[in-house]
Amino acid sequence: TPPAAVQAFKVTLSDLRVHVCNYRHSHNEENSLLSLAHRHLNEGDTFVPDGARRLSGRSVVGLDDALCGMDFVAVAGLDALDAVIFKANDNVGSGRGRNDPATTVALTLGRLSVHAC
Repeated sequence: TPPAAVQAFKVTLSDLRVHVCNYRHSHNEENSLLSLAHRHLNEGDTFVPDGARRLSGRSVVGLDDALCGMDFVAVAGLDALDAVIFKANDNVGSGRGRNDPATTVALTLGRLSVHAC
């Protein structure tokens, strides 16, 4: 079968956030907070000595609690992003005019929140 006259690709993302911290946490401490880390990572990749653990003595409930406990601050957030790419093939009968672009991108952004002063 011949390819379609137009191919479309869509990417949808939601709840994107950027956080920063002025303290460098070890990779192992970050790994230990991942969901199901004990199942997918070696024990050596999640071991953090008690003196080096910033969240020692706390029970972490959820990602927001972990980020707050590790002194991360929200810098920006985007609630939704949709990107659609249309690619016209050079077939006869594609309906594309001589001056029409071969690739078209449609980008839809939701609410962007920037937390800065």
